[in-house]
Amino acid sequence: MNSEELAEAIVTRAVEYEDISFAEINRLWPETRGDHWLYFPEDRPNTIVWTDCSLLLDEALSRILGKRLWFHTVPSMVYLIDGAVPHLPEARRWVKPDFKKAHWLPVVLKPKRP
Repeated sequence: MNSEELAEAIVTRAVEYEDISFAEINRLWPETRGDHWLYFPEDRPNTIVWTDCSLLLDEALSRILGKRLWFHTVPSMVYLIDGAVPHLPEARRWVKPDFKKAHWLPVVLKPKRP
């Protein structure tokens, strides 16, 4: 699967179920697992949205984030239910300028509304 096919698959699943978590993405497409971290926004290196990403997932997200899907913050319970939680403290307020240490911001990908 290439990044374009993965991007389409993620969008299709997010539209069908109204959102998709990174834990679901890793479970559905094992090739999305890797040793890269996703930061949000990119200028806040200690605000992490996921820690188990491959370059393939990074490329797929660059095709769809902000265009077809967007981040939506969720309670960490969503990830507990999905069975995967990064070993980082939770960012309870993501609007904070930056954390001194890495914090996890629980988000899902939601379809962009027309």
